[in-house]
Amino acid sequence: MIVHFSKLFESGDANTSEFQDFPYFDDIQVEMLADFIESVRLDAPLVGKNKTSWQDNQGKIIPETELYQQYNAWHYHSGEYSESEPECYTYNLEWNVKGLKSSAVIHYQKITEQEIILLAYSPKHIPFPKIINSTNPLSTRFS
Repeated sequence: MIVHFSKLFESGDANTSEFQDFPYFDDIQVEMLADFIESVRLDAPLVGKNKTSWQDNQGKIIPETELYQQYNAWHYHSGEYSESEPECYTYNLEWNVKGLKSSAVIHYQKITEQEIILLAYSPKHIPFPKIINSTNPLSTRFS
């Protein structure tokens, strides 16, 4: 799989608990992101929960998420997990709500089944951030 960085994520200035851009990552976050990218590129199984950003865990459409759906926005739970083993692993960035949950998530856009763009990182994921919220940078990062 091919992994790209959104230019705004790579050099952006977001640095809050909701959204943090790459220039503000600490060493642990850099290592976490590098591990995620390597696993995705190698099609290795991932332990975290992975799902679309416009649907709840049952697959129902969340109100006011049309832009997430239009641009195929997803998020992967990465970071500190409270459990040690997932109910099931995430393969090929497929839908997996039985993976391990963490408060931190990586937001990304699926361009194709073999290409993604990393859009943002949330150290403390606020479930279903509204796209119109001024602190949400995602709407400016879709390709």
